[in-house]
Amino acid sequence: LIDLSGVLKETLNACQYALISNTGRLFRDGSPVCEGGRFGNPGCMASGVILGLSQAFEHAGLSLSEISGPIHVTAVGGASVAHREQEGMIRSGRRLGAQHPHVPEIEWALPAIQVGTFVPVISYAQDRGLLITVAGVLKNPVAEAAKRETRALDVSEVVGTSKIISQLSTEHKNGITSFTVTVALDNLTFPTDNAVKIIQSLVPDPKR
Repeated sequence: LIDLSGVLKETLNACQYALISNTGRLFRDGSPVCEGGRFGNPGCMASGVILGLSQAFEHAGLSLSEISGPIHVTAVGGASVAHREQEGMIRSGRRLGAQHPHVPEIEWALPAIQVGTFVPVISYAQDRGLLITVAGVLKNPVAEAAKRETRALDVSEVVGTSKIISQLSTEHKNGITSFTVTVALDNLTFPTDNAVKIIQSLVPDPKR
């Protein structure tokens, strides 16, 4: 089991990307977790983008293929998303855009998606939790039936759980339909829970 939350993105080609979907199978291809492989446990920011974007679009009855051009990600996290030796109040991440290791992870899991900008922000007043926005442009206007009422998301809704909550909002202006997906998750609990699911899939259930 390989931890992909740090700087090990070069191992993506050497392991099976093991983000577990709601079906209990691997996100990328829907296959089960099987013995005999090397599994990469996903990073927290990447998981939020991948699952949050996918869930929000699915809930609205839209396909990710509707996205035109690159997506733009801003991820605001608590102190636990930063290296332990770093401190401050509110600061931007050191690695932006393609320099950030979560960018190739997102593009690996979502081959049709290109990340245009990736901006991590750390708020040291909060110990944990991630609030992510993913913005971009759609190829076509969104039908009224696909539009959903949005609300303010707060990480307090997910801290201490493995839930990922997300929502999609769209706006059509000057002939362009833009979208924003907002995602909240616990950056500590979610990756841990995902790793546990991988292990449980590999270890036989003694009750069977």
